[in-house]
Amino acid sequence: MQHGRDEELLDWVRQAHQTSTWTASVCSGSIVLAAAGLLDGKRATSHWAALSALKILGAIPVGDERIVQAGDRIVTGAGVSAGIDRWPGIGP
Repeated sequence: MQHGRDEELLDWVRQAHQTSTWTASVCSGSIVLAAAGLLDGKRATSHWAALSALKILGAIPVGDERIVQAGDRIVTGAGVSAGIDRWPGIGP
């Protein structure tokens, strides 16, 4: 993923995280968070095809949870449609 190598983007993510209430990603966006160092040693999820990259970047990949909270301000989500049934009025 080319965005995981974009130092300008990674610097922006690091700076934004310093003052954010929440830092979150969906799908392979967690690769950017991991490349920025925000997921070092933390549990995280992603699209199933990107889980191995999370490990390479220092995160602890979680493949059996759709939403993973890492610490008190970081949340990662699996594939884009993984949480659809969690919205009110949708799903069981």
